[in-house]
Amino acid sequence: MVMTRTSWVVVIALAGAALMIPGSAAAQQQPSSGPGTGLKVGYVYPEFTTHVFDSENRTGWQAGFFVGGNRFGVIGVQTEFNWLRNKTEFESANGVPAGKVTLDYLQIPVLLRVNIGSRRSYDFDLYGIAGPSFETKLHEEIEGFGGPSNGDFGFNDVNVSLVFGGGVELSRFIIEGRYSKGLRTVNTHFNTNDFKINSFAALLGIRFH
Repeated sequence: MVMTRTSWVVVIALAGAALMIPGSAAAQQQPSSGPGTGLKVGYVYPEFTTHVFDSENRTGWQAGFFVGGNRFGVIGVQTEFNWLRNKTEFESANGVPAGKVTLDYLQIPVLLRVNIGSRRSYDFDLYGIAGPSFETKLHEEIEGFGGPSNGDFGFNDVNVSLVFGGGVELSRFIIEGRYSKGLRTVNTHFNTNDFKINSFAALLGIRFH
């Protein structure tokens, strides 16, 4: 699995943020009042659902920050602002490579979060999340297909998904898995109604408040 230069920048930035957090004694103090905030980054494993081509999905990535969640209550609402990259490689019916697709989105999920565990920041906490995600296309890159050039291949500018998953927080550190179910057809160039993107994301994060 090869990380791009952008992926390395995101990981290094997250590691640098972790180093700025006070030591273990300070980390066990109750965070200041106000909405929770933090960063998450990780790999995304997309599935492009279409019967026009067979797809061999490539690992993408996700990075962004979150606000809310009501970490010290039972139920809260969490909003995120993520850069999401989905990648795939398509083959024609006879197995001949047809082309590659890379799609970048600004992803803004609005998630209901249910917390199960301690109300103290330095203890173990489990949580579940679910809610809609609104995604605006930032960039598309198309290779192959012998058709339209980049930026004109019929991929819609807006996508909507349903996100659900769960994770664990230990002190300020977060491990999370989530599944995203595409609700809209993302491509209008092909004559199909099932061209959607589903994905699984494995994320690591750090909470500031």
